[in-house]
Amino acid sequence: MIPLYSEFATNDTLRYIQGLFNIKKYLHEHKISKKEEEIPHFIEFAALKAKVDSVLDRSKYNKVDLRSIFSFMNKN
Repeated sequence: MIPLYSEFATNDTLRYIQGLFNIKKYLHEHKISKKEEEIPHFIEFAALKAKVDSVLDRSKYNKVDLRSIFSFMNKN
């Protein structure tokens, strides 16, 4: 079976959706002083972002192995 989308493309899409539903970041960046209760569907957006966050937390594309990046510095 050949996948329609690569893991990398799926990860990029999930990161886009994560940013799309990050209402708190949007409010902070645009200096909007609304409370969460004043934003329509805030609870639904937060639930969607939480679900995407949980999937991305398990993704290996979201992790950086610093040991392999800086292995050249560990030559004894």
